[in-house]
Amino acid sequence: MKRIFLLSVLLSVALTAFLLVGCSSSDPTDTSVPADTTTAVTTETSAPAEPADTHLHLDPVVYPDALDFNDTESIERLFDMCEVVDGVRVTVEKRAKQIRMRGKVNDETFTLTIGLSKAEGHTTPEQIITVAKLFWYCYPQMYARFAVTSTPTAITLNIENEGYEIAHASGDVVHIHDQWLEKNPQDFDCLTHEFAHIIQSGWDGNYVPSSGDDTYMIERFADYCRYLYAFKGGYYNDMCWTLQTSKTEDTYAKSVRFWVWLDYTYSTADADIMKRMQQAVTKKTYPRADWEPTGAAWNEMFAGTAAEGKDLNALWEEFAASDIADATSKPREQGGKSILLTKAPLRTAVRDRYPEADDYLKVQ
Repeated sequence: MKRIFLLSVLLSVALTAFLLVGCSSSDPTDTSVPADTTTAVTTETSAPAEPADTHLHLDPVVYPDALDFNDTESIERLFDMCEVVDGVRVTVEKRAKQIRMRGKVNDETFTLTIGLSKAEGHTTPEQIITVAKLFWYCYPQMYARFAVTSTPTAITLNIENEGYEIAHASGDVVHIHDQWLEKNPQDFDCLTHEFAHIIQSGWDGNYVPSSGDDTYMIERFADYCRYLYAFKGGYYNDMCWTLQTSKTEDTYAKSVRFWVWLDYTYSTADADIMKRMQQAVTKKTYPRADWEPTGAAWNEMFAGTAAEGKDLNALWEEFAASDIADATSKPREQGGKSILLTKAPLRTAVRDRYPEADDYLKVQ
Protein backbone atom coordinates (compact mmCIF):
# COMPACT_ATOMS: atom_id res chain seq x y z
CA MET A 1 0.00 0.00 0.00
CA LYS A 2 2.84 2.35 0.86
CA ARG A 3 4.49 1.51 -2.46
CA ILE A 4 1.32 2.40 -4.38
CA PHE A 5 0.98 5.66 -2.42
CA LEU A 6 4.66 6.52 -3.07
CA LEU A 7 4.28 5.70 -6.77
CA SER A 8 1.23 7.97 -6.98
CA VAL A 9 3.13 10.83 -5.38
CA LEU A 10 6.05 10.39 -7.80
CA LEU A 11 3.70 10.33 -10.78
CA SER A 12 1.96 13.47 -9.52
CA VAL A 13 5.28 15.32 -9.13
CA ALA A 14 6.42 14.24 -12.58
CA LEU A 15 3.14 15.36 -14.16
CA THR A 16 3.31 18.76 -12.42
CA ALA A 17 6.90 19.29 -13.58
CA PHE A 18 5.91 18.39 -17.13
CA LEU A 19 3.05 20.88 -17.11
CA LEU A 20 5.26 23.61 -15.69
CA VAL A 21 7.85 23.07 -18.44
CA GLY A 22 5.09 23.19 -21.04
CA CYS A 23 3.74 26.48 -19.65
CA SER A 24 7.15 28.14 -19.59
CA SER A 25 7.85 27.18 -23.20
CA SER A 26 4.69 29.01 -24.33
CA ASP A 27 5.86 32.29 -22.76
CA PRO A 28 6.17 34.78 -25.65
CA THR A 29 9.32 36.21 -24.07
CA ASP A 30 11.05 32.85 -24.17
CA THR A 31 13.12 32.67 -27.33
CA SER A 32 15.01 29.48 -26.56
CA VAL A 33 14.94 26.67 -29.11
CA PRO A 34 15.39 23.04 -27.97
CA ALA A 35 18.69 21.61 -29.16
CA ASP A 36 17.03 18.71 -30.92
CA THR A 37 14.47 20.86 -32.81
CA THR A 38 15.06 22.15 -36.35
CA THR A 39 13.44 25.56 -36.79
CA ALA A 40 12.75 27.22 -40.14
CA VAL A 41 13.82 30.87 -39.90
CA THR A 42 12.16 33.36 -42.25
CA THR A 43 13.98 36.65 -42.77
CA GLU A 44 11.81 39.52 -43.93
CA THR A 45 13.41 41.78 -46.49
CA SER A 46 12.37 45.39 -46.03
CA ALA A 47 11.76 47.63 -48.99
CA PRO A 48 14.60 50.06 -49.73
CA ALA A 49 14.29 53.08 -47.48
CA GLU A 50 13.32 56.41 -48.97
CA PRO A 51 16.19 58.91 -49.08
CA ALA A 52 16.60 60.60 -45.73
CA ASP A 53 14.67 63.83 -45.94
CA THR A 54 12.95 64.71 -42.72
CA HIS A 55 11.75 67.99 -44.18
CA LEU A 56 9.26 66.39 -46.54
CA HIS A 57 6.46 64.61 -44.78
CA LEU A 58 3.03 63.19 -45.37
CA ASP A 59 0.89 61.60 -42.72
CA PRO A 60 0.41 57.87 -43.42
CA VAL A 61 -2.28 57.25 -45.99
CA VAL A 62 -4.11 54.02 -46.78
CA TYR A 63 -4.52 54.02 -50.53
CA PRO A 64 -7.76 52.68 -51.98
CA ASP A 65 -7.37 49.61 -54.17
CA ALA A 66 -9.10 51.43 -57.00
CA LEU A 67 -9.25 55.21 -56.88
CA ASP A 68 -12.64 56.50 -57.92
CA PHE A 69 -12.50 60.26 -58.27
CA ASN A 70 -16.29 60.41 -58.09
CA ASP A 71 -16.22 58.76 -54.69
CA THR A 72 -15.78 61.24 -51.86
CA GLU A 73 -14.56 58.53 -49.49
CA SER A 74 -11.76 57.57 -51.88
CA ILE A 75 -10.61 61.16 -52.08
CA GLU A 76 -10.71 61.49 -48.29
CA ARG A 77 -8.69 58.32 -47.88
CA LEU A 78 -6.14 59.60 -50.36
CA PHE A 79 -5.69 63.05 -48.83
CA ASP A 80 -6.53 62.43 -45.20
CA MET A 81 -3.88 64.77 -43.87
CA CYS A 82 -3.41 68.08 -42.11
CA GLU A 83 -0.07 69.10 -43.60
CA VAL A 84 1.83 68.29 -46.76
CA VAL A 85 5.31 69.53 -45.89
CA ASP A 86 6.88 70.15 -42.51
CA GLY A 87 6.46 73.80 -41.66
CA VAL A 88 3.65 74.33 -44.15
CA ARG A 89 0.25 73.89 -42.57
CA VAL A 90 -2.24 72.93 -45.26
CA THR A 91 -6.01 72.63 -45.13
CA VAL A 92 -7.55 70.29 -47.67
CA GLU A 93 -10.98 70.38 -49.29
CA LYS A 94 -12.11 67.15 -50.93
CA ARG A 95 -14.70 67.51 -53.65
CA ALA A 96 -15.83 65.25 -56.45
CA LYS A 97 -12.97 65.23 -58.96
CA GLN A 98 -11.14 68.09 -57.22
CA ILE A 99 -8.72 68.54 -54.33
CA ARG A 100 -7.98 72.05 -53.03
CA MET A 101 -5.14 72.85 -50.63
CA ARG A 102 -4.40 76.11 -48.87
CA GLY A 103 -1.28 76.89 -46.89
CA LYS A 104 0.80 79.82 -45.67
CA VAL A 105 4.50 80.14 -46.43
CA ASN A 106 6.54 83.16 -45.31
CA ASP A 107 3.29 85.00 -44.52
CA GLU A 108 1.99 84.43 -48.07
CA THR A 109 -1.08 82.24 -48.56
CA PHE A 110 -0.94 79.84 -51.50
CA THR A 111 -3.70 77.69 -52.95
CA LEU A 112 -3.23 74.59 -55.07
CA THR A 113 -6.28 73.08 -56.76
CA ILE A 114 -5.77 69.68 -58.37
CA GLY A 115 -8.43 69.11 -61.01
CA LEU A 116 -9.26 65.49 -61.80
CA SER A 117 -12.39 65.79 -63.96
CA LYS A 118 -10.49 64.64 -67.06
CA ALA A 119 -8.16 62.19 -65.31
CA GLU A 120 -8.64 58.52 -66.07
CA GLY A 121 -6.48 56.99 -63.37
CA HIS A 122 -3.16 56.69 -65.21
CA THR A 123 -1.52 59.03 -62.70
CA THR A 124 -1.40 57.02 -59.47
CA PRO A 125 -2.45 58.22 -56.02
CA GLU A 126 1.19 58.11 -54.92
CA GLN A 127 2.20 60.29 -57.88
CA ILE A 128 -0.57 62.80 -57.15
CA ILE A 129 0.76 63.14 -53.60
CA THR A 130 4.31 63.64 -54.91
CA VAL A 131 3.02 66.31 -57.29
CA ALA A 132 1.36 68.10 -54.37
CA LYS A 133 4.58 67.94 -52.36
CA LEU A 134 6.50 69.29 -55.36
CA PHE A 135 4.25 72.34 -55.56
CA TRP A 136 4.70 73.24 -51.90
CA TYR A 137 8.43 72.65 -52.19
CA CYS A 138 9.15 74.52 -55.44
CA TYR A 139 6.59 77.22 -56.11
CA PRO A 140 6.92 79.26 -52.87
CA GLN A 141 10.72 79.30 -53.28
CA MET A 142 10.48 80.68 -56.82
CA TYR A 143 7.75 83.07 -55.74
CA ALA A 144 9.84 84.45 -52.86
CA ARG A 145 12.60 85.41 -55.27
CA PHE A 146 10.85 86.34 -58.51
CA ALA A 147 7.27 87.41 -57.75
CA VAL A 148 5.91 90.72 -59.00
CA THR A 149 2.48 92.22 -58.34
CA SER A 150 0.82 90.09 -61.01
CA THR A 151 2.34 86.76 -59.96
CA PRO A 152 -0.50 84.45 -58.86
CA THR A 153 -0.61 82.68 -55.52
CA ALA A 154 -3.59 80.48 -56.43
CA ILE A 155 -2.66 77.78 -58.94
CA THR A 156 -4.74 75.10 -60.61
CA LEU A 157 -3.13 71.87 -61.78
CA ASN A 158 -5.33 69.80 -64.08
CA ILE A 159 -4.45 66.16 -64.68
CA GLU A 160 -6.03 65.30 -68.01
CA ASN A 161 -6.06 62.43 -70.46
CA GLU A 162 -6.09 64.87 -73.37
CA GLY A 163 -4.39 65.06 -76.76
CA TYR A 164 -1.50 67.40 -75.91
CA GLU A 165 1.93 66.07 -74.94
CA ILE A 166 3.50 66.26 -71.48
CA ALA A 167 2.38 69.57 -69.91
CA HIS A 168 1.76 73.24 -70.54
CA ALA A 169 0.88 76.38 -68.58
CA SER A 170 -1.42 79.29 -69.28
CA GLY A 171 -2.23 82.11 -66.85
CA ASP A 172 -2.54 80.47 -63.45
CA VAL A 173 -3.35 76.97 -64.77
CA VAL A 174 -0.99 74.08 -65.43
CA HIS A 175 -2.06 71.04 -67.43
CA ILE A 176 -0.26 67.68 -67.30
CA HIS A 177 -1.17 64.66 -69.39
CA ASP A 178 -2.61 61.85 -67.29
CA GLN A 179 -0.32 59.30 -68.96
CA TRP A 180 2.95 61.26 -68.70
CA LEU A 181 4.03 60.17 -65.22
CA GLU A 182 2.78 56.66 -65.89
CA LYS A 183 5.24 56.42 -68.79
CA ASN A 184 7.93 58.68 -67.26
CA PRO A 185 7.75 58.00 -63.52
CA GLN A 186 10.81 60.10 -62.64
CA ASP A 187 9.81 63.26 -64.50
CA PHE A 188 8.00 65.17 -61.78
CA ASP A 189 10.09 68.28 -62.49
CA CYS A 190 8.41 68.86 -65.81
CA LEU A 191 5.96 70.58 -63.43
CA THR A 192 8.71 72.71 -61.89
CA HIS A 193 9.27 74.00 -65.43
CA GLU A 194 5.55 74.74 -65.85
CA PHE A 195 5.26 76.44 -62.45
CA ALA A 196 8.18 78.65 -63.53
CA HIS A 197 6.12 79.72 -66.55
CA ILE A 198 3.44 80.90 -64.11
CA ILE A 199 6.12 82.80 -62.15
CA GLN A 200 6.93 84.59 -65.42
CA SER A 201 3.45 86.14 -65.24
CA GLY A 202 2.76 86.05 -68.96
CA TRP A 203 6.00 87.23 -70.53
CA ASP A 204 5.36 89.02 -73.81
CA GLY A 205 7.59 87.80 -76.64
CA ASN A 206 8.07 91.37 -77.88
CA TYR A 207 9.87 92.32 -74.66
CA VAL A 208 12.19 89.37 -73.99
CA PRO A 209 15.73 88.47 -75.03
CA SER A 210 15.35 86.93 -78.48
CA SER A 211 17.30 85.65 -81.44
CA GLY A 212 15.34 85.98 -84.66
CA ASP A 213 11.97 84.35 -84.11
CA ASP A 214 13.18 82.49 -81.03
CA THR A 215 12.18 84.37 -77.89
CA TYR A 216 14.76 82.21 -76.21
CA MET A 217 14.57 83.37 -72.60
CA ILE A 218 10.96 82.23 -72.13
CA GLU A 219 11.92 78.55 -72.19
CA ARG A 220 15.49 79.03 -70.94
CA PHE A 221 14.21 80.77 -67.80
CA ALA A 222 11.74 77.95 -67.09
CA ASP A 223 14.46 75.32 -67.48
CA TYR A 224 16.88 77.42 -65.42
CA CYS A 225 14.27 77.28 -62.62
CA ARG A 226 13.72 73.57 -63.25
CA TYR A 227 17.39 72.89 -62.53
CA LEU A 228 17.95 75.25 -59.60
CA TYR A 229 14.62 74.59 -57.84
CA ALA A 230 14.25 70.92 -58.72
CA PHE A 231 12.14 68.90 -56.29
CA LYS A 232 14.10 67.38 -53.38
CA GLY A 233 17.33 68.94 -54.61
CA GLY A 234 17.21 67.13 -57.96
CA TYR A 235 16.51 63.65 -56.58
CA TYR A 236 14.18 62.87 -59.51
CA ASN A 237 15.23 65.53 -62.00
CA ASP A 238 18.91 64.80 -62.41
CA MET A 239 18.46 61.15 -63.39
CA CYS A 240 15.96 61.84 -66.16
CA TRP A 241 16.73 65.36 -67.44
CA THR A 242 20.06 66.68 -68.68
CA LEU A 243 21.38 70.18 -68.24
CA GLN A 244 22.95 70.43 -71.70
CA THR A 245 26.64 71.30 -72.05
CA SER A 246 28.28 74.12 -74.00
CA LYS A 247 28.93 71.62 -76.79
CA THR A 248 25.32 70.45 -77.16
CA GLU A 249 23.86 73.95 -76.71
CA ASP A 250 26.60 76.08 -78.20
CA THR A 251 25.37 79.67 -77.87
CA TYR A 252 23.98 81.77 -75.04
CA ALA A 253 20.65 81.86 -76.88
CA LYS A 254 20.38 78.06 -76.77
CA SER A 255 22.02 77.27 -73.45
CA VAL A 256 20.24 76.83 -70.12
CA ARG A 257 23.52 76.00 -68.40
CA PHE A 258 24.93 79.39 -69.40
CA TRP A 259 22.25 81.19 -67.37
CA VAL A 260 22.79 78.89 -64.39
CA TRP A 261 26.53 79.71 -64.60
CA LEU A 262 25.94 83.46 -65.07
CA ASP A 263 23.67 83.61 -62.04
CA TYR A 264 26.07 81.54 -59.91
CA THR A 265 29.14 83.52 -60.98
CA TYR A 266 27.89 87.09 -61.09
CA SER A 267 24.59 87.57 -59.23
CA THR A 268 24.60 88.80 -55.66
CA ALA A 269 21.81 89.26 -53.14
CA ASP A 270 21.83 93.01 -53.90
CA ALA A 271 22.35 92.69 -57.65
CA ASP A 272 20.32 89.69 -58.80
CA ILE A 273 20.66 89.40 -62.58
CA MET A 274 17.89 86.86 -63.09
CA LYS A 275 15.48 88.67 -60.77
CA ARG A 276 16.13 91.93 -62.60
CA MET A 277 15.43 90.18 -65.90
CA GLN A 278 12.15 88.71 -64.62
CA GLN A 279 10.99 92.11 -63.42
CA ALA A 280 12.05 93.97 -66.57
CA VAL A 281 10.38 91.52 -68.93
CA THR A 282 7.19 91.33 -66.87
CA LYS A 283 6.93 95.12 -66.81
CA LYS A 284 7.78 95.30 -70.55
CA THR A 285 10.61 97.70 -69.81
CA TYR A 286 12.74 96.91 -72.88
CA PRO A 287 11.69 95.94 -76.43
CA ARG A 288 13.53 93.16 -78.23
CA ALA A 289 16.15 95.46 -79.78
CA ASP A 290 17.42 96.49 -76.34
CA TRP A 291 18.10 92.84 -75.50
CA GLU A 292 20.75 92.47 -78.20
CA PRO A 293 24.14 91.30 -76.79
CA THR A 294 25.35 94.90 -76.31
CA GLY A 295 21.90 96.44 -75.77
CA ALA A 296 20.78 98.81 -73.04
CA ALA A 297 18.82 96.11 -71.19
CA TRP A 298 21.97 94.17 -70.30
CA ASN A 299 23.65 97.30 -68.96
CA GLU A 300 20.91 97.45 -66.33
CA MET A 301 20.96 93.67 -65.69
CA PHE A 302 24.71 93.67 -65.01
CA ALA A 303 24.98 97.01 -63.18
CA GLY A 304 26.75 96.70 -59.83
CA THR A 305 28.05 93.17 -60.57
CA ALA A 306 31.44 91.96 -61.77
CA ALA A 307 29.83 91.44 -65.20
CA GLU A 308 29.20 95.17 -65.61
CA GLY A 309 30.62 96.44 -68.91
CA LYS A 310 30.69 92.98 -70.50
CA ASP A 311 28.45 91.79 -73.30
CA LEU A 312 26.84 88.37 -73.75
CA ASN A 313 29.36 87.20 -76.35
CA ALA A 314 32.29 87.87 -74.01
CA LEU A 315 30.46 86.19 -71.14
CA TRP A 316 29.75 83.15 -73.31
CA GLU A 317 33.47 82.73 -74.04
CA GLU A 318 34.22 82.97 -70.34
CA PHE A 319 31.57 80.36 -69.58
CA ALA A 320 32.74 77.99 -72.31
CA ALA A 321 36.24 77.99 -70.81
CA SER A 322 35.00 77.25 -67.29
CA ASP A 323 34.86 73.92 -65.42
CA ILE A 324 31.08 74.23 -65.33
CA ALA A 325 30.57 74.28 -69.11
CA ASP A 326 30.81 70.56 -69.84
CA ALA A 327 30.75 68.65 -66.54
CA THR A 328 28.06 65.98 -66.49
CA SER A 329 24.90 66.90 -64.60
CA LYS A 330 23.70 63.30 -64.19
CA PRO A 331 24.75 61.50 -60.98
CA ARG A 332 25.84 57.86 -61.07
CA GLU A 333 22.94 56.86 -58.85
CA GLN A 334 19.65 58.39 -57.83
CA GLY A 335 20.13 60.79 -54.95
CA GLY A 336 23.85 61.09 -55.63
CA LYS A 337 25.79 64.21 -56.54
CA SER A 338 26.78 64.87 -60.15
CA ILE A 339 30.27 65.87 -61.24
CA LEU A 340 28.84 69.29 -62.05
CA LEU A 341 27.68 69.82 -58.47
CA THR A 342 31.01 68.67 -57.05
CA LYS A 343 32.69 71.37 -59.13
CA ALA A 344 30.19 74.09 -58.19
CA PRO A 345 27.41 74.04 -55.54
CA LEU A 346 24.98 75.72 -57.93
CA ARG A 347 21.76 75.04 -56.03
CA THR A 348 23.17 75.56 -52.56
CA ALA A 349 24.72 78.88 -53.52
CA VAL A 350 21.39 80.25 -54.71
CA ARG A 351 19.57 79.10 -51.59
CA ASP A 352 22.27 80.57 -49.36
CA ARG A 353 22.01 83.88 -51.22
CA TYR A 354 18.25 84.04 -50.67
CA PRO A 355 17.56 82.40 -47.30
CA GLU A 356 14.08 83.94 -47.14
CA ALA A 357 13.13 81.75 -50.11
CA ASP A 358 14.21 78.58 -48.35
CA ASP A 359 14.10 79.08 -44.62
CA TYR A 360 10.95 76.97 -44.32
CA LEU A 361 12.41 74.05 -46.29
CA LYS A 362 16.05 73.11 -45.92
CA VAL A 363 17.34 70.63 -48.47
CA GLN A 364 19.81 67.99 -47.34
